Amino acid sequence: MLEWLDGEHVLMFATDYPHWDYDDPVHVLRALPEPARQRILCDNALELYGLPPTRPAA
Repeated sequence: MLEWLDGEHVLMFATDYPHWDYDDPVHVLRALPEPARQRILCDNALELYGLPPTRPAA
């Protein structure tokens, strides 16, 4: 289903704060390849909001 919806390029991670029950993203997304996880957890949001790529802390 993820491939059918092109989910790797359109989904973004979001919390459901302040609710205490949740599905751990590490557990839920572990079946996906690393590039897909990177896009869903970070890169798609950067692109949507026009933010620069992140850099490691100095």
